Amino acid sequence: MYARPAGGTPDRRTYNLFVTLMNTGSLRADDYWVEVVFPTAFLDTSGNNWLEVREARTDTEWLFRAPHETNKPKLIYPNSKLDPVMSIEFIVDPKMLAE
Repeated sequence: MYARPAGGTPDRRTYNLFVTLMNTGSLRADDYWVEVVFPTAFLDTSGNNWLEVREARTDTEWLFRAPHETNKPKLIYPNSKLDPVMSIEFIVDPKMLAE
């Protein structure tokens, strides 16, 4: 995982979290998914994210899932990686960090 700035203002910075998946096994991976639980406080909850698993949402966190069908290529060969498998836009407000 890694994050990159995506814009915003001095009072509200926007970033993208990118998730990388590496196959360290000896067989190709063709049936996989990636899940990330992310704190709600850092998300712009006004929009929709098609990777969110709504039934798993709580007041404090959202679950994002990327199944193999959403990625191209769908197969991950041994010692290779998919980058990114998913990305999540999040917000950092300096006031949040002070709390």
